[in-house]
Amino acid sequence: MNWHCYPGWPDEAYYQTWIRRVLEYQHHRNLNRPIWITEIGTARTRDISEDEIAARLVAFHVTNMQAWAGKPPNQIDKTFYFQLVESHGYGDPLQSVWALVVDYANPNREPTRLASFNAYQTMTHLLAKANWISRKESAGLIVHELNSDNSELPFIQVAWALKAKEPPDQVKVHHSGRIRILDLYGKPITTKEVDASTVILAVPRRPLYFLCGKPCEFFLP
Repeated sequence: MNWHCYPGWPDEAYYQTWIRRVLEYQHHRNLNRPIWITEIGTARTRDISEDEIAARLVAFHVTNMQAWAGKPPNQIDKTFYFQLVESHGYGDPLQSVWALVVDYANPNREPTRLASFNAYQTMTHLLAKANWISRKESAGLIVHELNSDNSELPFIQVAWALKAKEPPDQVKVHHSGRIRILDLYGKPITTKEVDASTVILAVPRRPLYFLCGKPCEFFLP
């Protein structure tokens, strides 16, 4: 089974409803077919920033890794992003409606890697061998927990704010042992240290990666 969907954010009710309907369709008919989302992406307009496009890309990927309620099959098997390269030679990234990379059809010029491509590279580097464990809402955040093959920091939590706010709300993060917090592009996030096991930081409506020895807990200050 496959279908195309171009929603805004994966935590919006209608996207969640779409996926539940596809899974229920299978269950009611005793089917056991792989489910592919064969086109996903965010249109590039003057009302949306490159960081926002990058954020949605990561949020959709992590959401589509999760196991949904009900008996198997209850997971998305594959997700395809449309599209990698825009090669029509428009010369304006806004014309490259869905692309991660813009090729201006000039053999002497390197293709332009847009912010979403850099976020995609970071995401695949961190999550390629990760297994989804759980999803929860805590302190105004959506938090997906995964485990990785990193023996020192075996847990990855991907978190973003449920609502967009400027400035973003401050969140208290409690952790045990080592922790690394990275932005969409793999850059370390600056935090305010409360004590040896607690930091405070602003979490926007853009995914952040929390790499830790044990899963973090999130609280409002």
